Amino acid sequence: MKYLFSFLMIFYFGSISAQFEIKIHTNNIDDSLLIVSTPNGERPAILDTIRGDSTGLFIYKGDTDLESGVYFVGKKRNKQMYKLIIKPDDDTFDVYFDFLRRKKIKVQNSPENKIYVDYLISIDNLKLKSNLLSRGQNQVKLDSVHRLMNNVRLGFINKHKGTLAALLIKSELDWVDPVFNGVSASEFEKKLLDYKVKHYLDNLDFSNSVTFRLPGMHKELMRYFDKILILKPSIVNNKIDDLFGKMGYESKMYEYYLPFFLKKYNRGYKGWFDTVYVHIARKYYNKEKAPWIPQNTHAYVQDQADRKELTLNGKIIPDITFVTQKGDSVRLLDIPSEYMVLVFWRPGCSHCRHAMPILNNLRKEFKNKGVKIVTVCTRQRSDTYRCWDGVKKENMGKFAYNLADKGGKTKFLRKFNVGGVPMIYILDKNKRIIDKNIKARNLIVRLKEIVNKD
Repeated sequence: MKYLFSFLMIFYFGSISAQFEIKIHTNNIDDSLLIVSTPNGERPAILDTIRGDSTGLFIYKGDTDLESGVYFVGKKRNKQMYKLIIKPDDDTFDVYFDFLRRKKIKVQNSPENKIYVDYLISIDNLKLKSNLLSRGQNQVKLDSVHRLMNNVRLGFINKHKGTLAALLIKSELDWVDPVFNGVSASEFEKKLLDYKVKHYLDNLDFSNSVTFRLPGMHKELMRYFDKILILKPSIVNNKIDDLFGKMGYESKMYEYYLPFFLKKYNRGYKGWFDTVYVHIARKYYNKEKAPWIPQNTHAYVQDQADRKELTLNGKIIPDITFVTQKGDSVRLLDIPSEYMVLVFWRPGCSHCRHAMPILNNLRKEFKNKGVKIVTVCTRQRSDTYRCWDGVKKENMGKFAYNLADKGGKTKFLRKFNVGGVPMIYILDKNKRIIDKNIKARNLIVRLKEIVNKD
């Protein structure tokens, strides 16, 4: 972990005695209060404060069980924190910290922390080398140091199996790419991605409730979804199912990550995010899988899923007829084109204004590829005159169609799930959605990928 000496972690599995007492002896501290917090997904949750005496002694104690997991203790002013490990038969001890000599740590009467402090001392020089190499470009040397560090960690893990210290050290194992001999560069990338999909989270046991309180757990989980699974969108739903299944539907980890992932995939920057949102909503937002969530929230999430489900990637667009400035009716499904770039926009929208030159460049570049640009103005009824003023002002006259809903009865904003503008879809010749919610600046590159692939 990056801040190896900067966090205080407390693990607690059940309770033999409902009392704990940790005496924190400090040197060179310029604060009379220490903050107690616990990892909680994206950011720690503050639980309590401890006031010290004139000698720098702070005592954290209680007569009820601590929640299983990690607790941070340190100064609020500069977020300088320290860490320890606790379990039921190892929850009363003394720890010594020096706020000027952060690596000087001493623990008395705690076998778990003795293991971890010994590990910190063993790994210290290699950690310094790793930090120095990480600032440069020599990945080979950095990987070599990481392998050495992992060997030290594995030694402690194997020697102290079953301890909380071993669980913590295992979570700190550095990822090092495997070596695939005799493969081409493209084959290597594919094999590496497949390997990461299967093994990147091997060192985190999501069936163990303590994992939720491990520092760095959330960061590694997000790296898995944002850097690895994002390259394989077709398996994201299955991986979420696996993850929730391991956590258990009654765990606090699941209670945290269910709404977290729903929010993460709501109105995301990838068109396929809606598919994940709908999957989570339909499978988990019900009384059986999420009984703690209020019924009105369940209803809201299902309504959002209803909206998104109409325009999931791979579906044919809703059947809606609009009108031109001249009043001619145009049914979107009847427009012949190999590909259609369908753009929902609003006059006066700055993002829409910036998108129009890009769309004009796209029209020129793909004019011989069967690509048609069709825009739909979000102004309706008596306000549609603004649409035609905007078409002229933004030089949109050479697009295939510029349309609007003059009657205001089509409910197209809901049917196309238009929350913000410009909202851009790419459709195939059958008006099936290939991709959507594309940023204008990425549109030409994305269309090239689609056209060249076909």
